[in-house]
Amino acid sequence: MERGVSVQLYRDEQLGVNDAEILIPVEQVARFTRALIEHPLLLPTSYAQSSQVNDGQHILRIASKEALADFVERLTDALDVLARTK
Repeated sequence: MERGVSVQLYRDEQLGVNDAEILIPVEQVARFTRALIEHPLLLPTSYAQSSQVNDGQHILRIASKEALADFVERLTDALDVLARTK
């Protein structure tokens, strides 16, 4: 599976606005989204996710306002779920 993740951080004191763009096969979108939702670190109230399909690939765009460490941990763990289960 090809994955590409880019994160940009904009600081607002201790919280920041975090953005990620993930290229993921369409058949794995549900599993990835479920991993984000079921993660022990709950999604913040200021969370947005949008997607677009292009040539059988889903481009997910995620934005949240939370500590960068929480954002990265949840995203990394969700990507690890995909790597473990095919």
